[in-house]
Amino acid sequence: MNQRGLSGAVQTALLLPLAIGLLLATLQWGMVAWANATAVAAVDQTLHAAAARGGDLVRAREAGSEVAKGALSDVSVKVWRSGAVIEASVTGTANFVMLPVTVTHRGERPVEESR
Repeated sequence: MNQRGLSGAVQTALLLPLAIGLLLATLQWGMVAWANATAVAAVDQTLHAAAARGGDLVRAREAGSEVAKGALSDVSVKVWRSGAVIEASVTGTANFVMLPVTVTHRGERPVEESR
């Protein structure tokens, strides 16, 4: 031990886990941000497919599920009509390093009218 404090090995033993934890937390944050952006895109795609003239809700759900692949696991895409409005919800688990995080996004869009 030197006269100014802890030895280099002790300093490394104390600081290395902190640095690794910070790195893992940053990776986790990035994966959750990616999952949120993907959920927004999946809801948008689902609404777009369902709101089109003659839009099929089953195909819209499949379109949303296809977009959500990769960033989300255990994906649940729900889409329904409420009068002249289409509503959709996407829920899934973000890919994770430390803790699983559930991501949910919901949106609505008016149904396109045929002329």
